[in-house]
Amino acid sequence: MSFRTSPLRALALAGAALTVAAAPAQAQTLPTAEQVVARYVAAIGGEQAITAQQFRRVQIEMSMPAAGVTMTGEMLQARPNKALMNIEFPGIGSMRQGYDGQVAWSLNPVQGAKILGGKELADVLRQFDFEANLRFSHLFRSMETVGRGEMNGEKCVNVRMVTEGGDEVLNCFADDDGLLVGAVVKTSTEAGQTESTITFHDYREFGGLKMPTRTSMSAGGQQMEMVVKSMSTDPIDASVFELPAEIKALRQ
Repeated sequence: MSFRTSPLRALALAGAALTVAAAPAQAQTLPTAEQVVARYVAAIGGEQAITAQQFRRVQIEMSMPAAGVTMTGEMLQARPNKALMNIEFPGIGSMRQGYDGQVAWSLNPVQGAKILGGKELADVLRQFDFEANLRFSHLFRSMETVGRGEMNGEKCVNVRMVTEGGDEVLNCFADDDGLLVGAVVKTSTEAGQTESTITFHDYREFGGLKMPTRTSMSAGGQQMEMVVKSMSTDPIDASVFELPAEIKALRQ
């Protein structure tokens, strides 16, 4: 799932620089990025557990304490990459985004209906990839271990991953169990580069696969908390992923 990302740069650069500066004496003992990812895949349940799932329905609650706003949402996925995400914003309405296997789109009261292309399409395809937790080497053009660090009170190995579009993710994989503790994400948008710090908490097993049930995000001085209320791997009717009428109208 990737109700993912967005936007703390100086801190990230400083952290990366410190870890790199501290690295020389440890360089020969650091695992490769591929070894770190392999350990992570095993930690969340293993490749077999990931590939066994065909559908996911995740109910979430998102809150922005500073704004006093709480939102509810749902993420539906079907293998290999069909997806529908719907977030209900109080006072605004439904913010939807989806991919039917051919067309990626967004629909909301602010921007209306839109067919996604270019970088937005690439971002959505990466976000909606059913096996995103397994396919790091396919979703990122490069990944390398850059040192050790600490995040969310846990010591970890830092692995920098870069997308084809140049976006950068500095992932922090826990020393003790290999799970993903958090990430610093730098993303290029029409408004310029944004940076976010994301931490993952309270892993639980759903359908043989471990996933964080609480995610904290910090970006642009704003804090957001996302809590997984439930998750199901029961079949989802294919019609759920069909294009909305507003998107079909744009294609005519």
